[in-house]
Amino acid sequence: MAAEEIRISLNDFDKDESPEVRLEFFRDSKSYLLTFVASSLKDGRYDKVGIKTDLNEDGARDERDIELLTQLAQAAVPLLK
Repeated sequence: MAAEEIRISLNDFDKDESPEVRLEFFRDSKSYLLTFVASSLKDGRYDKVGIKTDLNEDGARDERDIELLTQLAQAAVPLLK
């Protein structure tokens, strides 16, 4: 992953009483990816990624990309509450 900056925020964007993690990735000061990670069961386990992308730039849009995004979101939630 070649991100120079990742901005992370926690907010209940869709007003369902379960906050989403907003992840925005920047390279050369320009945003190149914006996605959300949500808790599909609203139980605090962040497992639903808003878009599929080749985040780790390995040439495939796959489960590894989803895993990276969900792990990042899960780690950030306790820090942002």
